[in-house]
Amino acid sequence: MFYVFYYMIVINLITAFTYAFDKYQAKRKGERVKESTLLTMSMLGGAFLGYLTMLVCHHKTRKTKFNVINLLSILVYSIILYNLFIH
Repeated sequence: MFYVFYYMIVINLITAFTYAFDKYQAKRKGERVKESTLLTMSMLGGAFLGYLTMLVCHHKTRKTKFNVINLLSILVYSIILYNLFIH
């Protein structure tokens, strides 16, 4: 059961790093991370820190699909984690 917990920690850290790296690349006009990659990482469980990083770095916050997908992913994974660990 704890493998799910460790997976969530790792995917969230990787997602947060990727969002921050994309913001860094955007500032210096470097090679960017594809939007589909960022969204996929969020949908695979990294939405918690991905969304937080979006807000802290002010990155992709005006894009509706990023807000919707991240918030829906947070909702889905919150329900899954609740049922796995609390219920």
